Amino acid sequence: MEEDKVSCRNIDSSEESGHLDFSSLLSPSTTSEITDPRSAVSPEMELTPEEQKHERSFWYFGLSNNRYANPPLIARSSTHPFPYQNNSFSRAFPTTEQEPEPKRIFEVARHDIIDGYDAGVRSAVRDCLKNIPWYSIDVVRIGYGKTTFENPVVVLITADITKTNDEYAQRAVDDIHDLMIRHLLTCNLSNHWNDVHAEIKGGVLDKCDEERVPRQVPYIGTSVGARETVNTGGLTGTLSAFLKLDDEICGLTCHHCVKSDNDKMITSEIVVDQPSTGDFKRAIESLKADIEMKQKLCKMYDEDEQTRIAIDRPWSVRVRQAVEADRKLLQDYIRDLPTLETFDPTFGTVNRVSGISKDEETGFIRDWALITLNKDRFINTKPQNTPPIFKVSLEDQRAIGAGAYILKLEEINENAPFVEIEQALKITGPEHHMDMKSARVLKHGRTSGWTGGSLNQIRSDCRRGSLITTELCIVNLPSATAFSSPGDSGSLVFDEGGRVVGMLHSGNNIGEEPKTYSNEITYASPMEWLLEDIKKETGATSATFKLY
Repeated sequence: MEEDKVSCRNIDSSEESGHLDFSSLLSPSTTSEITDPRSAVSPEMELTPEEQKHERSFWYFGLSNNRYANPPLIARSSTHPFPYQNNSFSRAFPTTEQEPEPKRIFEVARHDIIDGYDAGVRSAVRDCLKNIPWYSIDVVRIGYGKTTFENPVVVLITADITKTNDEYAQRAVDDIHDLMIRHLLTCNLSNHWNDVHAEIKGGVLDKCDEERVPRQVPYIGTSVGARETVNTGGLTGTLSAFLKLDDEICGLTCHHCVKSDNDKMITSEIVVDQPSTGDFKRAIESLKADIEMKQKLCKMYDEDEQTRIAIDRPWSVRVRQAVEADRKLLQDYIRDLPTLETFDPTFGTVNRVSGISKDEETGFIRDWALITLNKDRFINTKPQNTPPIFKVSLEDQRAIGAGAYILKLEEINENAPFVEIEQALKITGPEHHMDMKSARVLKHGRTSGWTGGSLNQIRSDCRRGSLITTELCIVNLPSATAFSSPGDSGSLVFDEGGRVVGMLHSGNNIGEEPKTYSNEITYASPMEWLLEDIKKETGATSATFKLY
């Protein structure tokens, strides 16, 4: 890419501008000043094959919020030593070893790269990766620091490790770092871009497709999916919401949650279940298992009670209350089983899908589906856009902060304008950022329930086969539950005011089976754009969450 295609701005190199001295985070305890991190290691410092394997395995220790499911490192442009090279990372850390500090991921928040990345740098980064089978490109902060600005900005690439050549990968990350330095020199940006390094990790771009007795009118943010048939397996995702198109109310979710191919043509009827076929079967099996367990437990209680009566040593009041609670639960479970087994999960049929394609004007992926509702299910009830009650752990509540507003959210009816989202992402300069946090967002998904995250300032590049799109990027909050997991596709993403920001459609993770892991990074499409796309495709004049 020619240098003159990358825009330049002269920016003061004060600390407030967002420049981070990379050397502060070479390890949890390293503080020496280094101009270019690649000078941190002397040329003769070579790793043995065993040491290389160790670094690859544990470079991203803790990044996925699961200390024992870490994405593998493929290549990095920085050359500072891995601080835990001599640590065995055993489950029970010996007293002779330093317990490893987990890597954390943050939004960029403020940095000169926010202004320059979409002015030619994004396409230049892609050019550097032409020989790499990448899935996603994220610009985020990663490190051992516990707050955002303690960590360096990294161009983080996720690639198919089985098809990535190590030599090409190393060349690619070095080229990306050199690109940052060339941009720095060309634009006279002092020392603002040479702290940006590149890393490639193994993983996949997962489409995130995965209540005891279901509600007749389901909560939004709960299980939905194409029905399992003799010839096709079932699909599972999340019901986004009920959407009113002109005068008709329909269900909204992702294309890939109801149709296994990318084609927009519907050649035969696709029945949609809520809960999905797989989740409904698991709910019945789970209830039967709980009944069996409680029956065994209550039998033990009965035997113990008779023994105590015989020796005149009755239970204490507290023990009796606990026993009675378990007996009541057993009665409830037995009562619920026939109701569950006879429940008809038919939610409707697929009306229209977007087809998996790219919107050339905005760069977003088109991945939505409309569901014609089953009239029998809603014959005596009306659809409502009611999310489940807000419930998270105390630790998550602290991390989310202002998210407590959702406790009072009874119905969704308003979207956050896309121009407002872009303004929030693109605010730059110390005068804007000194007292501002990055935009907090929340969602309720089929798999992970209520979670909070941070909206990153730079959109991410995602690739599905030959399709390359740029998506809203949401990073996990430190010390909180990961923002999304497989099965959460279709979830609505809310801002701190309770407005709908977008719809979640995929995530970035290690890609191992079974899918018990969480996403390291989540991707979404802005809702205002998505509704306009639906109107354009269907010919509707209005599309709103306000149903009545």
